[in-house]
Amino acid sequence: MKLDRGACLVVLLGCGGVEVGETGGSGGESSSGAMSSSGDAGVPTTGMDSTSAGDDTTGTTGETGETEEGCGAGWSEDLALGPEPVVMEEGVAVPIDIVGLVGRFTLDVAGETTTVDAQLTFRVGATAGRPIFDLRQEFSDGDLDGEAIAALWTRDFGGGPGAEMRVLDREVEACSEHVLTLRYPLVRPPGFAADPPEFEEDGVSWDFAFNDVAPRMFLEQWLPVNLIHDRHPIALSLEILGGVEDQRVITNGALTDRGDGAWDIMFGPGSTALSPMLVLSPASEVVSSSVMMDGVRFEVHRNQSFTEEPGLLLDIVTQAYSQYVQTTGEYLYPGFTAFITKNAGMEYDGGTTSDINALTHELFHSWFGRGVRPQRGSDGWIDEAWNEYNTGAPQFPAEPLKFTNPAVILCNGDPWSRTTPLAAYDAGKAVFAGIAAEAGVDELRASMRGFYEMHAGSPVTTETLERHLHCELQVPAVRRLFHRFVYGRPGEPGEPGEPGAGDCA
Repeated sequence: MKLDRGACLVVLLGCGGVEVGETGGSGGESSSGAMSSSGDAGVPTTGMDSTSAGDDTTGTTGETGETEEGCGAGWSEDLALGPEPVVMEEGVAVPIDIVGLVGRFTLDVAGETTTVDAQLTFRVGATAGRPIFDLRQEFSDGDLDGEAIAALWTRDFGGGPGAEMRVLDREVEACSEHVLTLRYPLVRPPGFAADPPEFEEDGVSWDFAFNDVAPRMFLEQWLPVNLIHDRHPIALSLEILGGVEDQRVITNGALTDRGDGAWDIMFGPGSTALSPMLVLSPASEVVSSSVMMDGVRFEVHRNQSFTEEPGLLLDIVTQAYSQYVQTTGEYLYPGFTAFITKNAGMEYDGGTTSDINALTHELFHSWFGRGVRPQRGSDGWIDEAWNEYNTGAPQFPAEPLKFTNPAVILCNGDPWSRTTPLAAYDAGKAVFAGIAAEAGVDELRASMRGFYEMHAGSPVTTETLERHLHCELQVPAVRRLFHRFVYGRPGEPGEPGEPGAGDCA
C-alpha cells in the first residue's frame, strides 16, 4: 500500500475522527462488458520455488504453530505457519486451515441490498476445540456440517483492540474437516471499514478496498477467512438483480461472464485473505485498455476522475514492469490489472487499485508484498520498506543509522498482530539504507533479489529475512540493525536463539 500522508485515506493519523476497530459481536476469460486478468490468480507462472519457508520458520514465538504430526503427513501444511491453540474461559480455541472458500453475492438493485451465502471448508489440527477464523459481518443464519449454529464470539487473542478474531461456539474433534455455511446481509462493518455496494442510476459501484495499516481490513470485511498465512482457492459469484445493462467487473481473478448480470471469479490455490481484487463500476464511468507483453496481460482501467488516456497509463506500468523484472526477478502472475482512482493505493495478487502517483509503487508489490508475502501482519513492514527503498525518492540510499537513535518496533512478532506499522515506510527504508552503508548498495540489492527467487509465492517472516541478510552479506550490522530498529530492543544482540539468529550453513 502507498501511504498518502496528505489525505484522510489513513484514518489512523487522525483524519476525520473515525473510530478504529470494533468490539463485541455475536452470534475463464473476459467477456464483453467485463474485463479481468487472464489465468488463475495466485498460481505462479514461473519456474521459481513456490513452497513455504520450511525450516526457516522454526524456533520463533508465533511461527511454529500446529504441526501435522498428530494428523498424518499432508493433512494441513499451513497450520504450521499460524498461531497455536488458545485456552479461553469457555474452552480451547483452535486455529484452522481453510481448504476452500465459496462466496456468493446477490445484489438487488430495487431493494438496494446485498446478501451473501458463504461456505468455508476447513480442517483443524491435532488439538480439539472451537475453530478460530474472522468475519466482520454478523450472520443471520448458519450451520456447521448441516447443524445450526447459535453464535460467533469475538475475542482478542493478543492482537489488540480492533484486531479481534471470531470463534465458533462449537467444539470440533482433532484432525477433522468441516463445512461452515453462513448467510447474512452485507453492511458496512462498524469502525474503520470499506463501504458495501452502492446502487446508482447507471449501475453498481463497489470496491473490496483492502487496507493494511488498520486491522481486519482484508477479505474478512466481506467473507469468512483466516489470517494471512493461510493459502487456499477462492470462488466468488456475483449476480445483480434489477436490469443493470452495462456493468464493468474488474478483478485479478479468472472471470467468467455468465450473462444477465452474473459473473464467476476464480482465485487459485495460492490465494489468501490478501489476494482477491474486485471492483464493480458502471461501464459508463470506466475507460479501459490492455496489452500483452512477454506473455503477461496488462490491463488498466481508470474512472472519470482522470483524463489521462489508458494507453499512457499502460506505458507507465509496462516500463516499470520491465525494470522490475531486470532488477528483482521473474514476474509471478499471468497478468496485472490496475484500477486507477483517486486516493487509492492497495496491492493485490497481480493487481492494484491505485492513484496515478502510486502506480509504480503498487506494481512493485507484485514482487514484494504479493510475490514474497508476509506470513504475519507484523511482517508486512518488509514489503513497504523495501518498496520505498526501490521506488521512493531518494532511491537506493546508503546512509548509516546511529545506534544512539531511539529503538523502533517494526515487527512485534505477535502472530495475532494484523497491521503494517506506519513506521515501515520511513524507518523501514532507513534500516535497508543502513545495511547498504555497511554492505554496499549493489550487494544488498543482489541479496534481496536472491531472497525473492528463493521465496516468491511463499509467506516469509522477519526472522527469515534477517537470517538471510546476515548470512549472505556477512556484516555484523545486520543483526544490530534488526535488533534495535526492527524488533525495538535496546542494547546489543545477545546469544543465538534470539529472533533471526541461526546457523548460516
